[in-house]
Amino acid sequence: MLFQLESHVDKSGNLYSIEFPSLPFEAQRMFFVEPSGAGEKRGGHAHKKEHQLLICASGQIEVVVAYAGEAEKFCLDRPGMAIYLRPLVWSEQTYV
Repeated sequence: MLFQLESHVDKSGNLYSIEFPSLPFEAQRMFFVEPSGAGEKRGGHAHKKEHQLLICASGQIEVVVAYAGEAEKFCLDRPGMAIYLRPLVWSEQTYV
């Protein structure tokens, strides 16, 4: 599931917000990844029980997801773009 986070724009910049009750799972923790360079890959696995919300804070992230023998590629190409990954969904992210 792809979606755009709500943004609040003013002269000082953009603020993106997530209302935790609106997520399709109960948020437990958050990680922030800053890749070392273009072409860097992360993920390459699925979580057995954990739900994930992968958010593009800046730049571009190509995300390959696979579930039940089907694979699809998504591009998070602007700040605030997010993808929800359910348990048992395999994913790999490439930072562009």
